Amino acid sequence: MNKMKHVIICGGSGSRFWPLSTADMPKQFLKLLGDKSLLRLTVDRLLKISEVKDIFLVTSKKYEDLIKSEVPEIPSENILYEPSARNTTAAIYYALQTIKAHGDSSTIGVYPADHYIKNEEDFIASIHDAYGFISDDNNRIYTFGIEPNYPSTSYGYIKCHLDTKNSYKVDKFCEKPDLETAKSMVASNEYVWNSGMFFFNIDTMINEINYFVPELKSLFDGIDANNYTSVNSIWNQIPKISIDYAVMEKTEKAFCIKVDCGWTDLGTWVSLYDLLDKDKNGNVFKGNVFSHNGSNNLAIAQNSNIGIVGLDNIAVVEHDNQILVINLSDSESVRNIIDQLNNSDK
Repeated sequence: MNKMKHVIICGGSGSRFWPLSTADMPKQFLKLLGDKSLLRLTVDRLLKISEVKDIFLVTSKKYEDLIKSEVPEIPSENILYEPSARNTTAAIYYALQTIKAHGDSSTIGVYPADHYIKNEEDFIASIHDAYGFISDDNNRIYTFGIEPNYPSTSYGYIKCHLDTKNSYKVDKFCEKPDLETAKSMVASNEYVWNSGMFFFNIDTMINEINYFVPELKSLFDGIDANNYTSVNSIWNQIPKISIDYAVMEKTEKAFCIKVDCGWTDLGTWVSLYDLLDKDKNGNVFKGNVFSHNGSNNLAIAQNSNIGIVGLDNIAVVEHDNQILVINLSDSESVRNIIDQLNNSDK
């Protein structure tokens, strides 16, 4: 796949993994599943099919040192720094304009930096499928739809129907559902989880963004996308909107490849708990953790001792003089704590 380039979006804050994930050390740089960060794992997967010169990163300027430490082999000209977070449409368009400035008409893959893929061979095979479909018809925009194995309320869903072998036409994108709706979606076999990964011909996506978000084209027409100072001069005028809302929910060119590769967006403490090895009582303990009569718990102690007595299905995380205690079934609500902390600092 010599004509394919890969864009990794790695500027997020990963607030649902507080207190381990912070604004200065977000989730994509954490080593949650071994001795490699999630960003390092993402780059390593792509290096199995492409050269390092074809991998681009879009990230925050404040993560410059972290990026260079985690993935030092990425060419400096392939690391695009956002002056501030403006959501995924801005990040993707910035990368496409930079790549296009070199006269490139490649097939592009876009990936979050903080997802986990258990079965990398299946994942890579699906990228080859996407590349083949786009080579046959470069007017299509593909996304990976993950085959759901339970009715999750943590993911958005995509409804689609079979077009050709392993290629599905997208009918609609759906917000994160409540539990009963999720059960109905999974039972219907018409829905897949929205992975946030996209594959397309560069000109096709640029044209769609230009059509649906014309102010982006107007702003970038007047600057040099390869010059940070030039990008910075227009950045705060860019609308904050995700690529799902801006393009994928509106375009007639959206297609889906169903993928079963052991994917998780690793977005909550319970998703991490599910991936880690457990003791005979279903507990996952890291650091100095002591337990009596407790089961199905996750505890991470960095600098202090943690004791758990007579409690089940909780997470206790201690890091840098901050402690989180939650019911694992309510992992999504960590963001509420972040909001309270942010408001308390004002």
